[in-house]
Amino acid sequence: MKNAPIISAGIIAVLSLTTIPLSAHANDSTATIELGGIVLTKQSEIEMEVEDLTVSPGFVHVEYIFKNHSDTDIDSIVAFPLPRVDMGESYFHDLAWPNPKSGNLVGFHAKSDGKDVQLTQETHAWVGDQEVSASLLDLGVPIGTGASWLYSSDLAPQLKAAGLVVQSSGEDIANWMEQTTFYWRQHFPKESPTYIEHVYNPAAGAQHISSGTNFSEYCFDKITIDRISDELRRNGYDAELLEVKYILTTANNWRGPIGDFRLTVKSPRPEILVGSCMPGLQAIDANTLEMHVRDFSPSQELTAYFIVPLRLWDDMGVDTGPNQLIPDSDKALIKQSDLKFHNAGFLRLARNEIYARHGKRFHDSLLQHWFETKKWYNPTDAEVHLSQVEATNVEIILREENGRQMTPKNEAN
Repeated sequence: MKNAPIISAGIIAVLSLTTIPLSAHANDSTATIELGGIVLTKQSEIEMEVEDLTVSPGFVHVEYIFKNHSDTDIDSIVAFPLPRVDMGESYFHDLAWPNPKSGNLVGFHAKSDGKDVQLTQETHAWVGDQEVSASLLDLGVPIGTGASWLYSSDLAPQLKAAGLVVQSSGEDIANWMEQTTFYWRQHFPKESPTYIEHVYNPAAGAQHISSGTNFSEYCFDKITIDRISDELRRNGYDAELLEVKYILTTANNWRGPIGDFRLTVKSPRPEILVGSCMPGLQAIDANTLEMHVRDFSPSQELTAYFIVPLRLWDDMGVDTGPNQLIPDSDKALIKQSDLKFHNAGFLRLARNEIYARHGKRFHDSLLQHWFETKKWYNPTDAEVHLSQVEATNVEIILREENGRQMTPKNEAN
């Protein structure tokens, strides 16, 4: 067994808070673990053969196939870092974390070759390049909670003196940034594929928009812009713009290009429109963007835009991510054509969502973990009975899902 430089296949979930809170996530990369945390490096022996990525406002699912081309097994550290979040900006923009009652704020869950991985989590705080984690903890200020105001007012003078709190718009706000990393140990057998799967809820922030917004800046096509304008007129010119970023270029840290890359950016329902300026990403319709290329070496990051009518905001729970992947699958039959751009991971969650509405408990931890992050999910031990519409939709989804399986499954659901 080879103890290579400790490797991270770190999907990087970045929440970059500028004028609006942005949800950002990233591709796998390699890294070493040093005293200050995980450091990205180049890995020349392990190839990312396949990446199948689905991005939506409240759902990110990624499946990978890696191959170790060396002549010996490699044990490594796989990491999922959330790079620095401006806690002062999170105060003003009220960034909503999908899983606020847990230290795992984005509800991140991972599997390797169909089995759960044991996650470890660490959080650090920074002011500029200076780490201030110990200073905050010594003063009794928690980090890694997603909230920057959880300290008593009598600490304000000490925090100000240490440069940890500053005045902005007449209020005391946090002056530090936080970075959380999830990581686990991964085994890459020689000359064999390794399947890794991630699912999580991106934190969502929003910007209010109106008919005066220049939608061409977000690369919506003319047909979609006309639909947006009609929607705004019908609903008093009220809508929200969600921006989700995904960092693709860290995939270049692996051996060679991504062998087979598929990206789908999908709206959770027809009224939510999608746009992006990323070259190669094609609009299939107003709700779906797709890209499928071979030997892909990403040169820029993905930014996806979602226009959400305000009338849907509360119903969908967009503040914590759209609540359901296929919201009407308990009421109306699904068209097979509506599923053709989804990967197997999305379809599996959408299929089991039908059972979860009835409170089904799942033996598979990924499914149980995913639905426990949903406000509407009320688990019960009672037997689940599906309506005819629901049972038919389960069959429709399963047919599509079975044709897309990429990773080995060892669960019943």
